[in-house]
Amino acid sequence: MNMVKSVNKSLVALFLIVGILFISILPASASSEIDSCQGKQVVYSQEPIIDEAVLYDRAKKGETDLITDQSFIKDLKFDEKLIKDFKVKSYVTTQKLKEVRDVSVKGKTGTENTYVTTIFTELLPLSYSSGSSYLEQPVVDSQTASVRSTLTVYFDYRKDVIGSFNYYSAKLTSVKSKWDILDSQMSISNGFVRGTANGFNVTSFDPHYESGLITHLGTGSGEYNLISYPSSGTSYYYYPNWNNWINVYPDGTQVGGRAEITIKRNATGTTWNFPHSLIVNWNNIPN
Repeated sequence: MNMVKSVNKSLVALFLIVGILFISILPASASSEIDSCQGKQVVYSQEPIIDEAVLYDRAKKGETDLITDQSFIKDLKFDEKLIKDFKVKSYVTTQKLKEVRDVSVKGKTGTENTYVTTIFTELLPLSYSSGSSYLEQPVVDSQTASVRSTLTVYFDYRKDVIGSFNYYSAKLTSVKSKWDILDSQMSISNGFVRGTANGFNVTSFDPHYESGLITHLGTGSGEYNLISYPSSGTSYYYYPNWNNWINVYPDGTQVGGRAEITIKRNATGTTWNFPHSLIVNWNNIPN
């Protein structure tokens, strides 16, 4: 009996030693193990800036990690009624959060970058005398914004070099919107945060394969987040119900986000639709 107890104690001790050794050689995270197995290497990583004041300052100064992001502002379109009554000012900044290089066993390379772009758009009221219905009495054009919309879009962009061909793909990760009322006479209602995508679904990077056309307009089931009673200064999110990489061609393909809100001048009852979009396409990313 003593011999059995001694053997049992020895086995327990042996299992403990093996367990400790096994734990000590495990990778720091499951994702790093997968990356290593797939030949991926993280060459750049940066935490996103969460201080909105810092982001706003970067945007106004034109500081960005993506030199082509001014094209996001050029793509903004607003209702005729809105631009008749308000001066619209927009500022944009982009942060590069991560760069991963993927080298296959055949020597083919892929580069995957993660970006977050933030656009600030402010509405400054025009005077009544200029034809605006915003104000009750004629005044000098205001230099102070009445409403500010902040739209933030997280997306990935990938380039694969296979032989003499370059392939580009994009994927939407999330959309965030926030509306700030800067004039106590204004109010907001009926907000939307939408995700959009249009292009051929990439099913394989190496070799490069595509399947059917994917279209998300931001209006279908699961393509938007409705905020019936939005609050000033509160952030609202949309996470896409798809996880597709979209092949990016020079024409017609894109991923992106869109935010909309109805703003109201309480004194007059006048309302405006305030849309705000960000479209990532061939023109926005250096090729």
